Parts: sequence; structure tokens; C-alpha cells
Amino acid sequence: MEKETATTMRTLTLSACLAFAITGLVCAGQPQKRPNAVRLEQAELYTVTAYCPCKVCCGKWSGGPTASGKMPVAGITVAGPRSIPFGTRVWIEGVGERVVQDRLARKYDGRFDLYFSSHKEALRFGKRTLKVRILP
Repeated sequence: MEKETATTMRTLTLSACLAFAITGLVCAGQPQKRPNAVRLEQAELYTVTAYCPCKVCCGKWSGGPTASGKMPVAGITVAGPRSIPFGTRVWIEGVGERVVQDRLARKYDGRFDLYFSSHKEALRFGKRTLKVRILP
């Protein structure tokens, strides 16, 4: 029984690592030390909007991969300005940490767009001006 449990745990750990790899996150053996709070004075104000996979939000690209080639994941994916490389982690006030995996149309290049799984959630979020910090 003990051997089965160990095998199951290894399988679950491998599955979690694969899930993180697919979404663009890193699975490391040791947790990285990070400060408990993000320093707000290093954050800049940005317009933050929301989108979902529907045709209203994404047009002909609805349901498809992001500009980086990854499938969007609610709670992880954010579309960011072209000056910020794909894979960059950002902290958004009141939202938390996200990974830049998508882009907006050029005319909206100076903002961030959070991915939500439903149109209702995206509409509820709306358009806000929030502090955003690029994480190391």
C-alpha cells in the first residue's frame, strides 16, 4: 500500500509539472523565496480590461491560442503591451500575479487585458485603472 501511495504521489507531481509547463509556468523542486508583499511604489498605473474566449471579445480568434501560441487559462493569462515579453510575470493590484501570454490590438498597446473563462466575468470586471508591477 505504501508503494502505491508513493507511485501515485509521483504521478500527481508529474501531472502538476506538465500542467504548469503547458500554461507557461515553471515547476521547480524548491520554492523560490519572494517578499510577502509587492512594493506598491514600484508599480505603475495602467488601464486594465478583461476578455474571454467568445467572438464578441476575440472576433475570428475566439477559442484559439494566444499570440504566444499557448491556450489561455483563467487566473494565469494576461494580454500585455508589446514592450513586455511573453512569459513575463506581472502583479496587478486587487487581482494578483499573472503571466503575459497574449497581446492586444495596437491601439490598446498601453494597457493590460485579463483573461476570464466567461463573458459574464469579463463584463463584471469591466475597465479599471490599477497599479501593475513587472515581477523579476
